[in-house]
Amino acid sequence: MHLNDSKAALGSRHEYIGLGQLGISVFRHIVSDSRTQNIPLILETLTFEATEVWTKEISTLNCLPELVDDGKVSETELSLVNEITSLVRSRATSKVGEASNTHACKRDVTEEHEHGSGCS
Repeated sequence: MHLNDSKAALGSRHEYIGLGQLGISVFRHIVSDSRTQNIPLILETLTFEATEVWTKEISTLNCLPELVDDGKVSETELSLVNEITSLVRSRATSKVGEASNTHACKRDVTEEHEHGSGCS
């Protein structure tokens, strides 16, 4: 079974676990259901480079069945979603920084070609 949240109510745009239209509680029910035990579960969320996000999503999915409906479930689920969100934002921020540095280097290389200065 493939697991991913959804960016839209209809369609196949994948989203990180708990951050989309389905929400984290749906995944708690899925991974707690006896029918999903002993079958392969394939995490089918966004980027291939953000292994720290995947690691958090997997650990989240593994701990969800242990949550007992004692009134604190939504608080715990919210905490797990916040951790995933934090990793996703951190990853996005570092990607923007990398892109910005690449753009600056390209601009400097162009200037070097035109004016003789360089990007180290």
